[in-house]
Amino acid sequence: MKHSLVKSSLVVAGFTSISRGLGFVRDALLAYFLGAGFVLDAFVLALNLPNLIKRMYAEGGISQVIVPRTYQAKSSEEAALLSLIVGSLSFILLIVTGLLITCSLYIMGMLAPGLLAMSKQLSLSSQLFRLLAPYIAFVLLAGVYSAFLHKKHIVGWPAAISVLLNFILILVLLLAGQSHHVVYYLCISVSLAGGLQMLVLAWLIYGCIEWEKPKIALNHPLVKQILFGLLPTALIISVIYIGFFIDIIFASNLHTGNVSWLYYSERLTVLPISLIGGAIAIALLPKMTALNIEMNKIQLQKAISAVLILGLPAALGLYFFSRMIVIALFFHGVFTQYDVTMVSHCIAAFA
Repeated sequence: MKHSLVKSSLVVAGFTSISRGLGFVRDALLAYFLGAGFVLDAFVLALNLPNLIKRMYAEGGISQVIVPRTYQAKSSEEAALLSLIVGSLSFILLIVTGLLITCSLYIMGMLAPGLLAMSKQLSLSSQLFRLLAPYIAFVLLAGVYSAFLHKKHIVGWPAAISVLLNFILILVLLLAGQSHHVVYYLCISVSLAGGLQMLVLAWLIYGCIEWEKPKIALNHPLVKQILFGLLPTALIISVIYIGFFIDIIFASNLHTGNVSWLYYSERLTVLPISLIGGAIAIALLPKMTALNIEMNKIQLQKAISAVLILGLPAALGLYFFSRMIVIALFFHGVFTQYDVTMVSHCIAAFA
């Protein structure tokens, strides 16, 4: 059991490291081609809500709610359970996605009130948000499939497929970085990558259990338990991300560039959290659920202690070496010296 836990953690941590590394390459290319200005501000503002939902639910929130139910279900009941969850959630997401696309202008006005005084940026942000809205549905459904794969102790593929998004965005930036429409291509690519991720994970899980036609049963007790359990679980997981979400709302009221500076600093600040805490949580959750059922909480306590021990040095490193890190990663292309100063100040404050 101990060897299996370590192996699962290493697999997830390895693919998470690759994904984060590609994320830095992506951000370096964003700094090179877009810098910190009007267009990147609009992109970050449009991506703010989809990113928050992904972090709340797709990066562990759904798993923490669904995985315990999968362990309680018998093997013969797994197909029916998956059919019930996927069908009901897909129905809800279809309606929500339609509303997000239809009301994108009003949503962006609420999420970034500073845009109300900047009609051009509000228009651009709402256009980009429409292109990104399907991504929300795709990553949530991918989170459901990933939770069932965890029950089968398949943690490598869900972690590996997360690399896909950054790889596609890097490719788009390299091929179309100089284009005036590159930000539109980026948004379309985000949604397409989310859809592909969902399809791959669905193919994997239906290779393990029998496929059943998705069923819509919003009044089913189990569906209600899952839906009502998602909100508190996700809020606990994403406290730091909600803080950044609110920061972006306030930054939209300031002059051009503030949203971009916060974006670059947040990318560096959350690295220790996502790499260390996220990898351990996702990899160990299924096995820790089984141990918890057996009333054995010792290994869970050790995992929590390890996260705390590893987090402190990371925070100190970001605080004292923030400027050097920003220069090494982002100071090229249209990214200016002033941008370096502002981003490094944000990192020091976040650390």
